[in-house]
Order: sequence, then C-alpha cells, then structure tokens
Amino acid sequence: MHKVTVTLSKDDAELLQKAADNMTAWSASQGRKTVWTIEDYLRIGALQQAKEDLDRREKTAAE
Repeated sequence: MHKVTVTLSKDDAELLQKAADNMTAWSASQGRKTVWTIEDYLRIGALQQAKEDLDRREKTAAE
C-alpha cells in the first residue's frame, strides 16, 4: 500500500466534500450506511484516469 499526499485548493476541497456529502446522503436514502469521503473521490478518479490512459496507450500501440 502506498501513501500519497495531495494538496487541494479550498474551492476544490469544498467541491469534493460537497459531492461526498451528497453521495453519503444518497446512500442513506437507499438504506446503506456508506460514508463517502474526499479520498474516495480522489481514488476513484485517479483509478479511472489511469485505466483510460492505459487503454488509450494500448489502442495506439496496436495501430
């Protein structure tokens, strides 16, 4: 497991926190007890971007 430190602007941190709070509320409305965090959004976003980058690289290499 790797530990990463990320510095966010106040606006970016507030946006991510608002989104996390919104997803936590949505999860609760679905009967779930999932608590979303800024870290969840960063991890999901980074993993999605990495997958897209690798897929794009593989596609270009095959051409």
